Amino acid sequence: MKVRHQSAATLEMRENVEYRGDSPILFDYVTANGPDGIQFDVWYGNSHISRLINDHGRENVQCYAVPSRSSYLTVIATNESMDRTTLDVGARQDASSVAKHETFLGEPLGITQRRGGVSADDLKYAIAYPAFLKVPQDEMAEIGRWYEEEHMPFLLDCPDWLMVRRFRIAHSSGNDATHVAIHYLKSLTALKSPQRDAARNTPWRDAIMKDGWFAPEYRVSYPMRLPV
Repeated sequence: MKVRHQSAATLEMRENVEYRGDSPILFDYVTANGPDGIQFDVWYGNSHISRLINDHGRENVQCYAVPSRSSYLTVIATNESMDRTTLDVGARQDASSVAKHETFLGEPLGITQRRGGVSADDLKYAIAYPAFLKVPQDEMAEIGRWYEEEHMPFLLDCPDWLMVRRFRIAHSSGNDATHVAIHYLKSLTALKSPQRDAARNTPWRDAIMKDGWFAPEYRVSYPMRLPV
């Protein structure tokens, strides 16, 4: 069993965050094929995102652009049963301009935010910053404790770090990660903050990294206005 390392400062910061439940999500991530993205953009705007809105309701859909990857991300709150039928509906691909389509169902592990919460406007304009992890079965409990008890309290001590939603990935297509944490940022300055530096330099995190499997994949995703 690993020895957990927790500072008095971490325990104090935990008093400033709160935890609550979340809903399942359908995670839809589409990447353009080639440098000419016009055909892709037309298909995505006129067909794909419109179908997702019609299927799941506008109020349940959040859409983001990922310029560094020529991709669009859609996060959909769903009350549907967590089975492959839901995933297959989200994974229909109708465009030759699509290079890659990743979809998965996310089973909620909870939301963490600063005590008192964040405003609807803050979340509407927040940058989504998903962190994907492929976690070995025997490490899942430990990584969950570390994230909840140390890592998120450090991050949420930064004024620009609004909220973190964590999910276990189920029925994935095109992505072999087991977990994702979607961080919501007011500004990308959060990624250069002293709070993030502190969160990434602790004995507990160092102990996890020594095992060799800990290799998060990050994607900066900018909020988009949904089509009318």
